[in-house]
Amino acid sequence: MYENLFNIQDVIGTISTDGTVKLKASKCMKCERNFFPQKEICPHCWNEDLTIAEIGPYGTLYSFTTVRVDTPLFKAPYTIGYVDLDDNVRLLAQIEAENESALKANKRVKCVSRKLKLNDGSEVNGYKFILTEEEKS
Repeated sequence: MYENLFNIQDVIGTISTDGTVKLKASKCMKCERNFFPQKEICPHCWNEDLTIAEIGPYGTLYSFTTVRVDTPLFKAPYTIGYVDLDDNVRLLAQIEAENESALKANKRVKCVSRKLKLNDGSEVNGYKFILTEEEKS
């Protein structure tokens, strides 16, 4: 039922040997802005000349909340948040920390690989963000 809503594997770019993930985005060739998920037309300047760009893996946690209700893919509780990637893209994703009290706005995060189990029992590559000590470059 939920598999046809969004193919998560289409947004995964490069997965490095340490599990760090770069995501596939659209880059406008006119205004040079990045967009995630990918777009066919630039929502900023309406240009149709877009290319695929890899963004991430580092960003800053903008805001977050803990969800306390199960969904078909995730068992509660889990945390989601807005991440401001260093590539000037804000996205909503799962945020994972060993200790929930360690999560705070403006903390540095890194996009990493994870496995998602679908309704049919199969697994696909997905992504989540974890806290990191990596400084913004």
